[in-house]
Amino acid sequence: MKGVLVHVRLDPALLEALDREAAEGRSRSAVVAGALKEYLRRRRLLRTIAAGAASLSPEEAAYWGSPEAADAWVRAFRSTWERPR
Repeated sequence: MKGVLVHVRLDPALLEALDREAAEGRSRSAVVAGALKEYLRRRRLLRTIAAGAASLSPEEAAYWGSPEAADAWVRAFRSTWERPR
């Protein structure tokens, strides 16, 4: 794997667990890089969720209390759209 060399301090127990994982055919670097990619993906996802958390007004949110209510709200909302002819 090409990349930039970094030095990281790890708890000895964590390093032992990393070595067990790496022993299954992956290098330490590959395991750490994969874990970091997943961590960053989750952080981006959580930020996206948090940003959209207040995207509905309190009035609109009341219609999302159940899947059926959400479906009805979406259908009513879409019915206001102009459809191409």
